[in-house]
This record gives sequence, structure tokens and C-alpha cells, in this order.
Amino acid sequence: MPVAAPPLQDRYQPMSFLAVAALCFGLVAPLVFLIDQPWYCFWVVLPGIFLAVLARRQVLRSDGAVAGYIPATLAAILTVGSGVGWLTKAVVVQAIVDHESSRFLDDWLSKLKQGQIGSAFLDTQRPDLRRVSFAVEDERNLRLHFPGRKDDSFNAYDNFRHNALVNLLQRYGDRAELRYLGKADHGLTAGGEQRFVKHEFELVTPMGRHKVVIRVESDFESILSGRRRGWVIAIRGREVEGVVELLPYGRNLADAVTSSQDRVQKWISLMSAGDRQRFTAEIADANRRAGAGQIYDSLRADIPEQQSVGIGVVLPMLLLADEPKGTTGWRLRFSTLLESQTREIDCTIVMETDNLADGPGGWRLIDCTFDGERRRQDSSGGRGAISMPPAPPVPDR
Repeated sequence: MPVAAPPLQDRYQPMSFLAVAALCFGLVAPLVFLIDQPWYCFWVVLPGIFLAVLARRQVLRSDGAVAGYIPATLAAILTVGSGVGWLTKAVVVQAIVDHESSRFLDDWLSKLKQGQIGSAFLDTQRPDLRRVSFAVEDERNLRLHFPGRKDDSFNAYDNFRHNALVNLLQRYGDRAELRYLGKADHGLTAGGEQRFVKHEFELVTPMGRHKVVIRVESDFESILSGRRRGWVIAIRGREVEGVVELLPYGRNLADAVTSSQDRVQKWISLMSAGDRQRFTAEIADANRRAGAGQIYDSLRADIPEQQSVGIGVVLPMLLLADEPKGTTGWRLRFSTLLESQTREIDCTIVMETDNLADGPGGWRLIDCTFDGERRRQDSSGGRGAISMPPAPPVPDR
């Protein structure tokens, strides 16, 4: 007698290979929250969703010949939930990062325009290094406390002041207009623990229009209960990426700076030659010659009178202010560092000309201010750095 076929539900149903594969992807899909990388979604979550959909269709269309509907459904839930959850988290976190970095950057730009150079400089250092035990605008201590990297020619503070973006914002203040163009880039830093956002601007000054990209990075800050996220302005010397348009003001100013600096070099040569009378007499106003005399006496201390000695400019002359006089004249104020055999002197020099076409000979020294003396070993990175007591962690906010 023929044997009746067993009921369909009692037959052996092989497990769908697609369902097994989809479940494997589904079980590892939640690791996307731990790995927190977009590539994990493309290589794990999305293939898992695709396999789960194929497995469910295969099981439903097999008329009970293949098992695996429940594993395929579980795989779909795990992969879709992980993908949507991670994407939601990424969007929310990025929105918070964008807001925090923008707020920190706006505050930093405001400090520069208001002349708070020391405070703005500290924002370029790691959060735990900003808690200094001296006034934040104390330039001497900033130079000593932040000597810079070993491959830097000068200390970190002077390098910051000579940055093109910093100098433009300091010089023009509220006359410098920054037009926000959006985010140029964002992502994780090289270590993968921190985030960065690049903000793109168009900087408009009397000189012209410039393209500016500023990178803001997150970093850990120590607090009483552990660590929290802080922010750092990553100054790397390439923030001003190019000149969109150079106005006639900017072209004339560039010529004025070059011409006036040639005149300063000739003035310094009088000090090198040991001619104090002629050196101080170059200052047009006799009431303002005290600063020149102080600089002369400091740089030539212990050097016999009339003896020639090498004196030069250590730092490039930093233009602090520029003011046109009429249609052909200029008034410029520089900050620089002068060096002799044993000493280095910070000073501010004010130059003026009625007609730029007269060349270096047409410039007059209006004023010269002695801003302080440095020890030679303290002037550059890695030499003469003073030790500061570690500041305690800041309280939670």
C-alpha cells in the first residue's frame, strides 16, 4: 500500500542560508554605536538589511519548503534599528558639535577684534594649558610659558601674533568683516577620539577680500568629576588661503610697508655703528626721543661707544596699524624685536611719509617705544622656559 506523505508542518524544512547570513550581520550591527564609523554602516548594516529583506522574501515564497522567517525578521529589526539609531545619533551629535564650535569661534573672533590678544592666544592651546597663574594679557609670561615646538623658530605667542589672520583682525578690528560661507569640512581627528569642524569665511578689510578657513577642534578638559569636551582654535598658518580681490589700498599699503622697513633698517644701522646722537635725533619730536635712547642703551650695554656691532631685526616687523594721510601719504605703526650680541628688545616704531613716491628717504620716525627686554635664551622655543605650578582642575559647570 502506498504510504501517505506526512503533513507539511511535519516535513523537514532546511534553514535559509540567507536568513543565517542576515542574522549574523544583525547580531554585529549594534557594534556601530561602539565603532562609530560611517564605513561600518556601508559594510555591515546596509548589507545586513539587504540580506534580511531577501531572506524574508525567500522564505515567504517557498510555500513552507524553507525555514528562517523568524531569524530573518530578527535580523531586519537589528540592522534597521542599528542603522536608523546610529544615523539619528550622528546627526544630533554633529548638530551639537557645529553649534558649540561656531559659538567658540565667534567668541574667539570677537576677542581678536577687541584687541584681547593674550586671551585669544590661549584659545589656541589645549584647555588644560589655559589655566595660567598670571594675567592672560601678560606678554612676557605668555612667551615664557609657551615656548613653542622644537622645530619653531620663535615662541608660540609670537608665532600666533604674526599669523596673517590674527594680524588682519587685530589691525582692523570692527572694520574687518567676516562673511560666513558655511562648513568647509568636518569629521574626526587623526586619533579618532575628537572632532573637528572647518568654517569658511570671506574676510573683507580695507586691503581687499580674502578667503579664510578656520579649523576648530574638540579636546578633553579636566574637571573635578573627570573630563568634558572643550574646544581649540587650530592655528596652522594657512588660515588665509588666498586673496579674492586686492584693492588699491592694499597694493599701496604693501609698497608702503616695504619702503618704511627699508628706512628702519638704515636707522638701526646708526645704532650698529655706535652713533647715539644721530640715532636718537632721527626721531622728529625731541620729546619722544627717550624711547630711542633707552633702546640704544639697552642693546649696546657693555659695548664701547663708537664700536661697530651687529644689531638686527629678530622677528619680522609686525604691522599693528595703518592710516593713509591724504592721497599719497601713510602713517604706520610696527612692533618688532631687535637683537644685539647679548640682548633682545621689544619695541614699537611709528613711521610717517607725506608722499610714498619719495621712497625710503621720505619716511620720518615719529615715535619709538621701549616695550621690554628679553634674555637671549628666552626668545625662542625650547630655551629659557620657566616652570609654572600646575593649576587645579576646574569645577563642573
